Amino acid sequence: MTESTSKDFTRSDIELRKRLFAFSRIHENILSECRRFLDGSIQEISRKFFEYLSERDEFYEIKDKHPELEKYSGALNDYVFSLFSGSYDESYANARMELI
Repeated sequence: MTESTSKDFTRSDIELRKRLFAFSRIHENILSECRRFLDGSIQEISRKFFEYLSERDEFYEIKDKHPELEKYSGALNDYVFSLFSGSYDESYANARMELI
């Protein structure tokens, strides 16, 4: 991010990161095309993710502190779909920062 007091990513921040990873419009298009594979399986992906988490002892430490965690499966679906949106600009990055 820039040295400003704002925590938001700027367009130049995003472009710099894309160059560092050699991430181009071609990659955005590929990810966008992959989204169609999620359409019929997003619920299963979320279920498997929470199933995987529940097999970890650390999950219960978090769940004890945040019992509402499982209600976020819908948010997880949205998050996974957004990974394949094809748009990775400052709005995308700033939305990710809100999750942290």
